[in-house]
Amino acid sequence: MGDHEPGAKQNIKQFSSIEKIDTGILYALELTFSISVLLLAFGLIASMTNVLTKGSALNALPSPQDGQETSKGKRHSGSHRRE
Repeated sequence: MGDHEPGAKQNIKQFSSIEKIDTGILYALELTFSISVLLLAFGLIASMTNVLTKGSALNALPSPQDGQETSKGKRHSGSHRRE
């Protein structure tokens, strides 16, 4: 009768597979959180660099779009030359 009293500890069956899944989810969430903090820090550094240099540091770098526009322009102008 002592097993059914309120407040008495009951044995709970534990499943090792659920514990592994739980640990995997926990590690995945911690990794995601760490990556997001690193990206946030990188964004803050880039923003402060942009402010302190009045935009000259980030604008001096060639953007990937510049290369694409040039290559599209060359292909486009070449397609008009039909003989």
